[in-house]
Amino acid sequence: MIEIPTQILDKCPKCSQSFGLFYMPYGEEAIEKTKGFKINQILKSLFYGVQKPRSVLQLNRFFGKCRRLAENIDDNSWNTADKVKEQMKVGLEFFDYSKQIIKPNGEIHTPYRSISFDNLKHLDACRIFERADDLFEKWCSQRNINPKELERESA
Repeated sequence: MIEIPTQILDKCPKCSQSFGLFYMPYGEEAIEKTKGFKINQILKSLFYGVQKPRSVLQLNRFFGKCRRLAENIDDNSWNTADKVKEQMKVGLEFFDYSKQIIKPNGEIHTPYRSISFDNLKHLDACRIFERADDLFEKWCSQRNINPKELERESA
């Protein structure tokens, strides 16, 4: 018996076509584990819910990439995982408009939102992490870092 994280979906994650409910392996490691089975093979499954499993997996992957990117950059603005995370918020324009401050001189200050486990709903998190992956890939290519290597090293 092996444990494979799965996610229940009602639309294809690639084309958004709806064709009923189905279970899909969640994450690269889960996909690798499923390769031991045959296509269309009937599997006996035991499902149990885990509170926001995608958030834990996605956050771990995101912060792993931040850490690995920081380790590969010689720039004081990018040399820690926290700095990369803040740069990511800037790149994503991830503002928290509910906390916007207007200073007496008329200058507007809008802080960035938190990417934490408790502050993102599922669909918001999926969109943010998908956009973050695009930015990680862009930043890697600008610095001659292989994005696939960064992904592998951040696991």
